[in-house]
Amino acid sequence: MLEQVVVLLLNTGNSTQQIQASWEDIGLEAGASVTATDLWTGHDITTPLSGSISAGVDTHDCAVFRLSVK
Repeated sequence: MLEQVVVLLLNTGNSTQQIQASWEDIGLEAGASVTATDLWTGHDITTPLSGSISAGVDTHDCAVFRLSVK
């Protein structure tokens, strides 16, 4: 069974920030093999993910990803 999790990276600050969530932060196993889709653009993230996901997020904005655990 494929496990899926949606992750929202929210920037409440007054400048663009690099926001990161580790697998442990979102309830996944540390060594989980994960693929991601950016839900705003629909694009699959092709960069290998290892233990966390991060994105540059503009001020008072968010990034949303669907993570699929293989």
